[in-house]
Amino acid sequence: MARKKEVAKKDFVIDIQGFYKAIHDIETEYKINVDDIKKALADGFAAAYKNQYNVERNVTCVLNEEKQIISIYAYRSVVEEVTD
Repeated sequence: MARKKEVAKKDFVIDIQGFYKAIHDIETEYKINVDDIKKALADGFAAAYKNQYNVERNVTCVLNEEKQIISIYAYRSVVEEVTD
């Protein structure tokens, strides 16, 4: 009988509604444009991902308040033939 392979998985759970409420609270209190706050946070999440997982490729973070999600994408280039 084959054994199940256990994979170590790190889950990071945040209160997403509270997260977006805090962004709007910062906008109200400090008069900072909400798009500027989201851009700074997205850049920070992308940088943290690259640092945590030792990734050198392009990484993008998207904050989608409407769907209440935060997505991080790591891009790779696909080539027909490897040259190096």
